[in-house]
Amino acid sequence: GKSILMIVSAHGAVNLWRFDVPDGQGRQLTRGERVIFNLSFSSGAVTTAKFAIAVTSPALPNDIWLGEIEEASVRERRLTNVNRDWLDRVSIARPSRFTFRSPGGPEGEGWILHPPYAQSEKTPAVLQIHGGPTVMYGYVFFFEFQLLASNGFSVLYTNPRGSMGYGEAFAAAIRGDWGNHDYADLMAAVDASLSQGILDPRRLGVAGGSYGGYMTDWIVTQTDRFKAAVSMRGISNLYSFFGTSDGGFLHADEY
Repeated sequence: GKSILMIVSAHGAVNLWRFDVPDGQGRQLTRGERVIFNLSFSSGAVTTAKFAIAVTSPALPNDIWLGEIEEASVRERRLTNVNRDWLDRVSIARPSRFTFRSPGGPEGEGWILHPPYAQSEKTPAVLQIHGGPTVMYGYVFFFEFQLLASNGFSVLYTNPRGSMGYGEAFAAAIRGDWGNHDYADLMAAVDASLSQGILDPRRLGVAGGSYGGYMTDWIVTQTDRFKAAVSMRGISNLYSFFGTSDGGFLHADEY
């Protein structure tokens, strides 16, 4: 009853934290450019908490670690390596992080996956937009992104305003205002990535799912800089989504 253990999303990573009761002071227990996407604790732990965590990172589809928490220290050991043979046979693209800022906006964070083999010319690129909007891209293994990279595309993905992992104000910045600050941030991310001189500005695509599909629809009405767009399971009409879908009414506060 002295503390709460939970996973926390921040800046593309998800790690284990301890929060003291009742003052709410938090302490990060695990670190690294990875995402803990599931965890389980042993029952009856008093002084030492034993746990299992499911982990992914940009080059790791997923595996299980076991660990122990003693006060402020954590010991971990890897339990599984289920994709070892497959990973030995394929080339994995690894992301490079970059930052950007739209006019009047906060600093944003994004990543680019470049093809894992050498290119003789500038590469075509696809801007991928996450759903939610209060979710977060980050340090996880994306099969779709790796597939695009293996076929010669660079993949640009980022967390515009509206995303989680950067504080409440950042997430709430687009409430009732989809297509404004988020659009500005996404275009600033594209501009920042193009400034590196590696991507071909004449061969850009945009894609997204759910809210990302909505933003894909929005983007093609605002700019012609993208030569192709794929709106996946997207929302094109918020009125009908609210009134006739099985879950649209749950998002009333977002509109």
